[in-house]
Amino acid sequence: MRGVALSTALATAAGLLFSAWLVFRRIRIRFRRPADPRQVKAHGALLVAFSLPTMLEPAFWQAAQIATTRIIAAVGEDELAARMYTLSITNMIGMVSSALSQGLQIAVGHLVGAGDLDRIRRISRATRLGGIAAAFVLALAAALSSHWIMDGFTDSPEVAEAGRLLLWCGLLYLPASSLIMTTASSLRAVGQVNYPALTGILVLWGVFIPLAYVLSLPLGLAILGVMIAMAVDENLRALLLMVRWRYISAPQRAGRLVKEPKEVPSVSV
Repeated sequence: MRGVALSTALATAAGLLFSAWLVFRRIRIRFRRPADPRQVKAHGALLVAFSLPTMLEPAFWQAAQIATTRIIAAVGEDELAARMYTLSITNMIGMVSSALSQGLQIAVGHLVGAGDLDRIRRISRATRLGGIAAAFVLALAAALSSHWIMDGFTDSPEVAEAGRLLLWCGLLYLPASSLIMTTASSLRAVGQVNYPALTGILVLWGVFIPLAYVLSLPLGLAILGVMIAMAVDENLRALLLMVRWRYISAPQRAGRLVKEPKEVPSVSV
C-alpha cells in the first residue's frame, strides 16, 4: 500500500511539473492581475459557472465507485480482487477515448468561434465513430487475451475466472463509455456544461447504484449483476447525451449553437 501511494504521489507530481513547463515555458502564458477589480468578480463568476458542474460530476463518480466497491466486496473477495485487476486494463482502454474527447473539445471550441457548424458536426461524428471502434477493438482484444492477462495477475482460479468474465463484459460498456466522453466534450465545447454533468450524476445514482445492488445481491447475479448495471448506465447516458447533441446541433437551431463570424469590411485602395 505504501508503494502504491508513493508511486501515485510521484506520478501526480511529475504530471504537475510537466503541465507547469508546458504552460510557462512551451506556450509561454503569462498571468497578470486585472486592472479593474470588477473584472475579477466577472471572470470568477464565469469560471464557477463552467467549472462547478465539471467538478461535481467527478466527485459523485468517485463516490459511486466507493459504493460499487462496497457492493462487490459484499459479493466476495475473489470478485473484488478481479475487479481491481481488470480496472488496470479497462482504464488503459478508456485513456484512448479520453484523449480523443479532449482533442475534440479543443477542435470544436475553435470551430464554434469560426461559426462553422458543418465542420463541427462532421468532426464530432467522425471522432465518435472512431472512439467507439477503438474501444470495441481494444475491449475485444482484452477479452480474447483474458486467460493470458489474468494469469499474469493471479494464481487463484476463482479470481482468474471472475476477471475473464469482467473483461468480456467490457464489450457491453466500453464503447458506450467512449461515446459518452466524446459527446460530452462536444456539448461542453458549445457551452452545454450543465447537461452532461446532471445526466451523469442522476443516471449514476438513480439507475446504476440501485440496479447494481439489486442484481448482484438480492437477485444473486453477483459480479455479473454489477456489470449488467454498468452496461445499462453507460448506454443510457450515451443515449441521453446523443439525443441532446442531435437536438442542439440540428440545422434549424444552428443560430443558437454558433454565431456567424463578422465579416471584415474590405478597404479599397
